[in-house]
Amino acid sequence: MKVLKTLLAMGMAILLAASLLPFGALANGDGGAPDLSRKGTRIGVGAGTVQEKLVSELFPDAEVFYYHHLDGYAALAQGKLDAFVFDKKQMELAIKNGLGGVRLLDGSIGEATKIAIGISNGSKIPDLENQVNSFVRELKRNGTLDDMYDRWVVREDFSMPEIEGSDAPTARLIVGTTGIAPPYTFYEGTELTGYDIELMYRLAAWLGADAEFEVYDYAGVVQAAQTGKVDVVAANLQVTPERAEALTFSETLYEEETGVLVRDTGATSGAQGQSGVQWQDYNGKRIGVMTGSIHDSLVERRLPSAQIVYFTEPSDMLAALETGKIDAFAWPKSGAVFMRYEGAHITWLDESLQDGDLGFIFPKTEEGRDLNRRFSDFVLALRADGTLDTLIEKWFGEDESVKNMIDCSAIPAINGTLRMATAANAVPFTYVRDGTVVGFEIELAALFCVENGYGLQVEQVNFDGVLASVQTGKCDFGGSCLAVTEERQEQVDFSASHYTNSVVLVIPDDAGAAARASFLDGVISSFEKTFLRENRWMLFAQGIWTTML
Repeated sequence: MKVLKTLLAMGMAILLAASLLPFGALANGDGGAPDLSRKGTRIGVGAGTVQEKLVSELFPDAEVFYYHHLDGYAALAQGKLDAFVFDKKQMELAIKNGLGGVRLLDGSIGEATKIAIGISNGSKIPDLENQVNSFVRELKRNGTLDDMYDRWVVREDFSMPEIEGSDAPTARLIVGTTGIAPPYTFYEGTELTGYDIELMYRLAAWLGADAEFEVYDYAGVVQAAQTGKVDVVAANLQVTPERAEALTFSETLYEEETGVLVRDTGATSGAQGQSGVQWQDYNGKRIGVMTGSIHDSLVERRLPSAQIVYFTEPSDMLAALETGKIDAFAWPKSGAVFMRYEGAHITWLDESLQDGDLGFIFPKTEEGRDLNRRFSDFVLALRADGTLDTLIEKWFGEDESVKNMIDCSAIPAINGTLRMATAANAVPFTYVRDGTVVGFEIELAALFCVENGYGLQVEQVNFDGVLASVQTGKCDFGGSCLAVTEERQEQVDFSASHYTNSVVLVIPDDAGAAARASFLDGVISSFEKTFLRENRWMLFAQGIWTTML
């Protein structure tokens, strides 16, 4: 149950430390619900779901954003969305088990959605469609389906009953599921459980087969059925015309209502953005960006008259802001929070330049795609069992003393050593501490290598060199707070996303003048931290020696 509660609350825990980040206001600001029909209202839905079509029909003037439901919860609580539209029962359960800062509106919208088993047209099990439908009809007649729904969904009794299988199975039923949709399919520890999992054990026994489960995300599980990698899909699967083109649906299992989740206006934040400053105030100003990042194009799109100033280190960019050499800079919000932790006198505009997924990158080769597939499965498994949530809490918190991790150089290289390219300058994702590269992404890579028998060699490069190192094969993969973009996807492949980040415009706060007055103290502190505590002097000396040679 503890693991279930962790999973259900993942949307908030994804950015536990980011309770210090700015929340956007609801449209009406009076404690009521936002007007979803108002032009520009930001509504989140799952791509390819019934809710996507429903929102477009009911609220045609709204801006629609696509999120996995766990990420959607977090986006709503952070103020990136005004509402999130999803299965009402799952949202009720998430709130009951710890999801905070949000509330459900009364009632439901649209017609009830049909849920069914997805059946692969490429299954090797003979006459599978008719067999599945006969099975469903039998469970309806004898009351088993009603009893299962009452236990798992209504009464929230999450105990899996003993289901007697076949003594001499004649087939293997490969089931595709997601493991991230309580109470239908989720993990308790390392074991899959839920309404759909019980149903599939019963189906396998009815067929005289063994059940084997394969876990995918929603897009992947439908594709797996379409290509015949799985026989059936059981994952609180909505019946949609688009999915019906890829697989066959069984008779309806049950129907679900669609609810609307909105922010709880009682939620507060500790470090608000600079809401009194307008975007247009920075058009024509000097804006700093990192070389090789996508931030220059984001700034140019929003501030076409801005003067772009390029930097290779975020510490240099921060120093330029504090000394008045630039007026603002673009940077991930998570990194800006840590700059504040370190004493920087900064804030940021409420509205972000862009919200987007981050991923690791792999070369577009056969070996790269195979490694990417295994790494993506690893990330999805960590997300499903709550481990990813725990890692995020650890690395995004302010307490540096808990941020311990395995020594990468000590990982046994049973199956060889993987080389990871990183810039090591994006706290808390990847950075240098005591002469060693650490961070959320470094530990994620290390855990993957431990599980798969690889050694790990971390290669430090400039940020604009991460992509090139992977693309040319110098490194096997890369991670450095890399946003997924169409341009980058033409050069490398991205893994399943491990984090959703926001890029904001960082500006001096009200104490900026005082900070500049004590600039010398700041320079001394920055030098001590960057060159001495983080041992950057060794990298600096190594660079000089290389140049001399």
